[in-house]
Amino acid sequence: MEGLLDFLLQEGSYLLLFGVLLAAGFGVPISEEVVLIAAGALVRYEVMAFAPTVAVCALGILGGDTVIYLLGRNLGHRVVGHPLLRRFLSREREAMLGRFFARYGALTVFMARHVMGVRMAVWALAGMQRMPYLIFIGLDAAALLLSGPWGFALGYYFADQIELALQDARVAGRLIVIVVVVTAAGMALHAFIRRKMRGNGR
Repeated sequence: MEGLLDFLLQEGSYLLLFGVLLAAGFGVPISEEVVLIAAGALVRYEVMAFAPTVAVCALGILGGDTVIYLLGRNLGHRVVGHPLLRRFLSREREAMLGRFFARYGALTVFMARHVMGVRMAVWALAGMQRMPYLIFIGLDAAALLLSGPWGFALGYYFADQIELALQDARVAGRLIVIVVVVTAAGMALHAFIRRKMRGNGR
């Protein structure tokens, strides 16, 4: 990750940030968090301006997610064998995530943003299930608002201590995942208790 970070800091441009984040959305093994840290540092160094950098980062991330969603929407179940998704979406994973969608609905999209390794599969399944695009991208953007600013802020405020920023980003990422999982578990427990109470009330 440090090599990618050094490259972005040396060659940083709006087009490069957009391209790298778009590629990450297509499954290229690139950490979005590292790119956001680099973006924050480049703004701190005044290589790039704040507002355009934030916009480019958001468009790159959401653009990649949109392409995967559209693949699922247009190809349906055939997307499982698509070369772009073969590593991320098997028949077994499709069935598992399908059950998750059945239980949590659109909230699955929000939670998947924070879980590396399943994002692309969930985006494709959202398309396969023909989730309305505005709901999909709205939830994806809302989740990005929760996690994205951490990396950007760490890069900005720790621009002179990039190693520390990387370490803090890993910790922050784990904390966000814990919060999301605990929240989902709480919602599931609440729904289960309500169903039990309704059953007992009959």
